[in-house]
Amino acid sequence: MTVAAILLNGGIVVAVGAVVAGSQPLSAALLAAPLAGMAAASAALRPGTASLAIGGALLLGLLLPWLQGRALARRYHGHALWWSVALRGWCCGGVLLICPATYLLLERLAPDLVRPWTHAAPWLAVEAAVLLLVLPPLANLYVQQITAGDAPQVLAHATTSDLVLHGYDGVRLQARYYRPRCVPAPHGLVVFTHGFGGWKEGFLNHLTLCTQSGWAVLAYDLRGHGRSQPAAVSFGGREQEDLRALWGEAQRLAAGTPLVAYGVSMGAVVVLLAGDRLPGCAGLVVESPFGDLGRLMRRKLATPMAWCGRSLGRLAGLALARVVPQAAPVLQAGPPLLIGWIDDDLTIPSAESASVAAQAPRARILVMPHGEHLDTITWLPWRQAVIGFLAALAPATGYDGAVE
Repeated sequence: MTVAAILLNGGIVVAVGAVVAGSQPLSAALLAAPLAGMAAASAALRPGTASLAIGGALLLGLLLPWLQGRALARRYHGHALWWSVALRGWCCGGVLLICPATYLLLERLAPDLVRPWTHAAPWLAVEAAVLLLVLPPLANLYVQQITAGDAPQVLAHATTSDLVLHGYDGVRLQARYYRPRCVPAPHGLVVFTHGFGGWKEGFLNHLTLCTQSGWAVLAYDLRGHGRSQPAAVSFGGREQEDLRALWGEAQRLAAGTPLVAYGVSMGAVVVLLAGDRLPGCAGLVVESPFGDLGRLMRRKLATPMAWCGRSLGRLAGLALARVVPQAAPVLQAGPPLLIGWIDDDLTIPSAESASVAAQAPRARILVMPHGEHLDTITWLPWRQAVIGFLAALAPATGYDGAVE
């Protein structure tokens, strides 16, 4: 059996094994792609040249997520998980390798189509266009997983304990319980859901504000984020079911005290979509939600890339166009609701958040005039509103909602 045949069979085994283990077709294809690309390169090139091509593609594939992880870690004061970098590098190397390997095979099987150079140029242009269309959506469906330790100002106000929870389909979710130091018993429990690309320890302003006010916090890493199990990001589609799955643990930790669901950006979407199915939830706090994912993609992405993203989402088992939090039932009826966003937000346009608020006649709404995405928590009126909102849900504590 040739080297190419061994590699191809290995790719088939990996793909079938991934599907049997519960992976979606896109995940299985990405895991098997490097082996398939190696097989194609081995069949089309001399051994030495094939080795150089394979090594170069895998090295470049590893370099891209390593550089991305390094940049993100510096920006957000965290660090990229090595196994996340390695996994993304493996898959990215496969995508990079498949394109030239496909061309080389075509050159062998149908030389009249790709020789001379004037015939080859269109094929190479098509492969380059495919890479430009595919890689950005893939990087958003499978994010670089970043994490960090708790900031000193958080630990000054809370003790912590770690938990391992599970999503609705068994995906492992890493969580942390923050118990406030300032009170003998917490006034209530805030279940905090972070945003796209984030992690549970990264929102120190939110953790500090809640624990400083005497509320415990249950924060968790979304699927495919932080230290949780790698998985495709569905921008609220599957994550809402994860929140429902871990809500029982939140009820146990709350021990009869008020429960609040707090979400930021994509986490706000998760809270809204699950909000009408969270038993005993006393209130919802959401920052900078989008109203319709399909509309947001059309606003933020060029049409070909938006189409590619939706197509890849389908292969990942995701119906991205159906993530429409502005139609969430909890907006029409349910527990008290506090909504805030930034008027000149460049990440999630103000109109997107406003479309959510327009469907919630009972909600209290605050709009920060200027700031960057996720800056709402640094705005004093919003902080006062959050603390007042929490204080109103636990009046028996005697806490007056004052902000330090």
